[in-house]
This record gives sequence, structure tokens and C-alpha cells, in this order.
Amino acid sequence: MGNIIRELAGYTGASDPAAMVEEMSLIMEGAYVTQQVTGSPKTAPIARRLVNEVVARYVS
Repeated sequence: MGNIIRELAGYTGASDPAAMVEEMSLIMEGAYVTQQVTGSPKTAPIARRLVNEVVARYVS
């Protein structure tokens, strides 16, 4: 999964693709676990908001 995200981060022109990938991977993994443990319908929208913030920070 990390390789796919890293490749996409490179296409975006991210200022630091490796850091962006680390943050996005952590959010995604946390979302998977949270969804399994809690079953909360809020998990995906929260993860999406956080990923959008990461992208905004690294891609101008």
C-alpha cells in the first residue's frame, strides 16, 4: 500500500512525499483498526478530513 501512496504523492508534487506517505499511511491504518473496533460511522469521514489536511500541508 505504501508504494502506491508514495507514487501518487510523487505525482502531486508534494514538498516531502515520504513524510506525506508516512502520515497518510498512519491515518489509514488507524482508520482500519478504529472501524473494526468501534464500528463507528464517523471513522471514514474523520480519516478523510485528516488526509485532506495532510495533502493541503504538503501540496500547494
